[in-house]
Order: sequence, then structure tokens, then C-alpha cells
Amino acid sequence: MPESYADLVARLAAAAAERASARADAQTWFVAQCAAAEASVAQADERLAAAGAAREQAREDVEFTDREAARLWQVLAKRMKVPVGTLEPAPGPDAPGGLREHPGQLLEQVRERLDEVKPVRVSRPAARLLFALFLLVLLAGVAAAAIALRG
Repeated sequence: MPESYADLVARLAAAAAERASARADAQTWFVAQCAAAEASVAQADERLAAAGAAREQAREDVEFTDREAARLWQVLAKRMKVPVGTLEPAPGPDAPGGLREHPGQLLEQVRERLDEVKPVRVSRPAARLLFALFLLVLLAGVAAAAIALRG
């Protein structure tokens, strides 16, 4: 028996309601997916900003370490009484053995060892020789004066 007009309209209305429900579900899913994607983008932006700050801090740490190593190298040269520029450049991380410790700890060890080092006393044989000659000339002058007074 063919369906009545009322049955067809009821089926059409049910199909339209089902379609509207499916559309609403799809719209809800889409909104949730967009919100999740925006949250992921915000988290990625936060991680990117944190990584940028960490990179900047690391760059500053490297620059500080390099400056401090150069300064300590100059202190060593001064304590050894070596003219600046005579020493080779300060060893870097590619030196034999490489860096196995944090650079800050290594710098602290260098500072402690430099505090233990006493400045080198440079002997000046030429100055001593000139002083000895001066004394001899002075003594010879005194001896000549003494002989002149006696005679």
C-alpha cells in the first residue's frame, strides 16, 4: 500500500530533524576542534616564548663566561708577570678533554687556584749588577779619598 501524504510528510520531518541534529553535532564538534586548536597554538606560543627567553639567557651566560675566562687569563698573565699578549688565548671548550663540568664551576675552580698563586718575583740581574758596580765605585771613591787624606 502506498504511503499516505501524511506519512511522507512525517518521514520528511523526521529526516529534516535528523539532519538538523547531525548538523548541530557537526557544528559542536567543529567549535570544540577550533577551541582545541587555538589552545594548542597558545601553548606553542608560550613554549616558543619560554624557549626564546632560555636561548637569550644561555647567550648571556656564554658571553659572561667568555668575558670572565678572558679576565682570569689576564689575571694569570699579570701574576706571572708575563706581558699581555704573550700567553696564548684562553683555552676554550674544544680544549683537550672538553668541558665535562658546568663552566661556572670551572671558573670558580680557576678563581680559587688563582687566589692560591703568589705573584712571581722577577729577578733583575742587570739592576743588581749596576747596584754592585755603584757600591764598588763608591768604595773606590772613599778609598781614594782616604789615601789622599793620609798622603
